[in-house]
Amino acid sequence: MGQAWSSRTLVSLGANLGSARRTVLSAAEAMSDRFGRDAVSFSRLYNTAAVGGPIGQEDFHNAVAVIHSNETAYGVWQFLHKTEQALGRHRQKRWEARRIDLDVLLHETALVTPSHYSKEIHSQEIVWTPTFKVPHPRMTMRTFVLSPACDIAGDWVEPVTGQSLHKLSARLDRLASNKRLPTILLTCDSNDTVQSLMNSLRRSEHDLYIEDEQQPRVIRQDQLWILVCMVPRIQSSGATSDHYHAVSQAIGVRIAPYQNSLSSAGFDQWMHVCRSPDPSISHWEDFSRPWADSFGMTNRQEGQLLLRTFGDLAPLRNTPPYLLAADDFDWAAHELFAATEAMTCPIQPCGTI
Repeated sequence: MGQAWSSRTLVSLGANLGSARRTVLSAAEAMSDRFGRDAVSFSRLYNTAAVGGPIGQEDFHNAVAVIHSNETAYGVWQFLHKTEQALGRHRQKRWEARRIDLDVLLHETALVTPSHYSKEIHSQEIVWTPTFKVPHPRMTMRTFVLSPACDIAGDWVEPVTGQSLHKLSARLDRLASNKRLPTILLTCDSNDTVQSLMNSLRRSEHDLYIEDEQQPRVIRQDQLWILVCMVPRIQSSGATSDHYHAVSQAIGVRIAPYQNSLSSAGFDQWMHVCRSPDPSISHWEDFSRPWADSFGMTNRQEGQLLLRTFGDLAPLRNTPPYLLAADDFDWAAHELFAATEAMTCPIQPCGTI
């Protein structure tokens, strides 16, 4: 009888400083040493252009691993952080060059019951804390994560969207094959947030046209890039189903004139921007928790109510959500550009692990 493991964890590996390929291989070796060679499997190694950070960075080497173990998601995460430190990683800024980057993407616990003893069933874990989140909040927007993940875990389901990694990856593949920019629905929690973000987008170095001050559409390279909508704010005490229907109605009215111009897949990503306190404040990201609850990013049972209200809004059906909490809207604008670049960045297999 083979080894009985209680969980499986999907992990991403990436590096672009120094000998990036060697560093990724060293991280892979550390995983195999810690959990056992039979317990870890790896995707192919991929080469990806750096996106989002300072210009002039070297290309990244990326891969994905599946770890079978008896560890919790937090236990695997702690091991990954120690491995990063041992290999010379110093976490500072998102999208920066890094010697090694190891992230937990998904974590599933095996459930074995008397009636299903011959069939392995997996319960997907959802974690939302200021420092650690599962599933990884940005995985649905990253070609350099989804493409290698499909080598070894394409049938795994991302719990927020309820979609397989194969399906999420195919969504981004269509963008690349059609050579088009992602079409983004961008919602904000107040008119003040909308105006602050639009001002930051105007200050960016990207070639943008912002149509209509009151109900902005952002046009990039003669293509609808993002459509901005202000939706009712969720109070810290949570939201009722009536509130979710009000959000749905606000978005429905906003996108109605453009439904015919959207692709058959509708929006490629839904990004919600909510204003938050200074990030230096401890647990600052918890201020965005009501929206995290609404998107199903936490374990709150009412979490999927918001997404369920969009059954009649075809452009939003199956659209992956992303929550962007920010007090610095120049940073938020940069995050939008970086995220859309990550959705369409070229990626090529370049070896095995």
